[in-house]
Amino acid sequence: MSTSQARMVWLSIAIALFTLPIVLANTFYVDDWHRSVHAYSAWTMNGRPVAEAIMRLLTFTVMSPSGAPQVIDIAPLPLIISIPILAATCFIVHKASGESSALSVAASSMVVCHPFFIQNLSYNFDVLTMSVAMFLSAYAATFKANSTYLTLAVKVVLLAISYNTYQSTISVFIVLSVYLSWHQGISFKETVSKVLTDAVSLAIATVIYKFTGNAMVADNWTKAHIDTVPLAFESIKVVAENYSNVFSMYKKASSPLLNIFYIAIFIFAMIGGLLSSAAIWRKVFALSIPFLILIVSAIPLVLLNDPVIAARSLPAFGTIVFILFVMASKIRYLGLSAIPIGAFFFVVSYANGSALADQSRFDRMIAEDMVRDVSSTGRYPEIQYGFYGKIPWSPVSNPIVRSMPVVRELTMRNVGGLKWMSFGVLSHYSMYKGLLSESEIRSRKDEVCGNRVNGITYNKHASQSLIVYDFTKSLCN
Repeated sequence: MSTSQARMVWLSIAIALFTLPIVLANTFYVDDWHRSVHAYSAWTMNGRPVAEAIMRLLTFTVMSPSGAPQVIDIAPLPLIISIPILAATCFIVHKASGESSALSVAASSMVVCHPFFIQNLSYNFDVLTMSVAMFLSAYAATFKANSTYLTLAVKVVLLAISYNTYQSTISVFIVLSVYLSWHQGISFKETVSKVLTDAVSLAIATVIYKFTGNAMVADNWTKAHIDTVPLAFESIKVVAENYSNVFSMYKKASSPLLNIFYIAIFIFAMIGGLLSSAAIWRKVFALSIPFLILIVSAIPLVLLNDPVIAARSLPAFGTIVFILFVMASKIRYLGLSAIPIGAFFFVVSYANGSALADQSRFDRMIAEDMVRDVSSTGRYPEIQYGFYGKIPWSPVSNPIVRSMPVVRELTMRNVGGLKWMSFGVLSHYSMYKGLLSESEIRSRKDEVCGNRVNGITYNKHASQSLIVYDFTKSLCN
């Protein structure tokens, strides 16, 4: 077995261990609830036509009687297929870094084995397409041919496909492009040429996406979240607020103790980059890289009027940490500060797996209780039902989400949350009709507040035509 093959094997093993808690949790995640019941695809209307093509091909998609494409749930196969793709992503980033130690190989797994990418990995249907987009963006950043024009053309094609597969992974390309412009040890003129090539390829790919995936967006929710800020002075405030929200999200993947290691590797990266650079301009560049990669990583989000700043929108976080490790390791032993960070990432994965699995069981218990109550009336589907507030965290989830803010971000409470998500969960129990929103329930308080049944997690209120589960226990107070 060659060295490259051995590294691919070890990276695959590391990623498989990182994703194992998700496989063991064996639960649906957000959109999965709806997709599994209704078998709809709808990635094209979200601006992801390549993702739609991949999933149709993988699931041998057939058409429903109405003519709509139907994809089926084949989890965990998409996640299993994703493992070697993600290992290849880590491998090409590691190879581009120029490092050769066993520790650097292990550290490169952080490109995908980090807390925020756990959310991407948790989707039964989307994980494969998100993983493909990660690979394409990373490969585009590291690709270099003998001809500048060929390099530009390949980068444009890779980025355009990545955009149409999962837009947020473009941040990986941007972060790597900034770092590799310094790392490759080329002259100032060649560095400028590389920066321009990457910038032009990204600009062309963005324009292509505007006429492909973006133009196909038909979902109102997606339309509301992809509008870019106008070229106006007032947009500065929007961009600043977006940056503040992104960095607030980054803070969730930390703890008071871990902050010491984050700060240490950040400073060590600056020192390592400074001491390993000869030319003055390269020393200045090295000092700015840790700050630059943090700033540019958020560009795909902060230039939007109303971006979705969630864990899944920050796939470049692990790439940033790996770059800091590589720069710090230019000075012997300083890169070791990354070890506790990588260990924390794995702890988060397994803590999230426990929280996700137990919260799912807890949600299912409540959902089944609701179904029994509604069905026992003998008037389903005429009877209406709803929930007021969210169900509490399960006994296992509660201490985890309290101690790890990032796990709170990753673990979903599906019943009693957003109406559409709750509807997806209850659809699994043939509860397709009658779900009311909280505002509708409040408007009918007088109808239900005369009949209360206290439960462990809720107060149940009922009338002849409506059953309400009050998780806050405050609706009729």
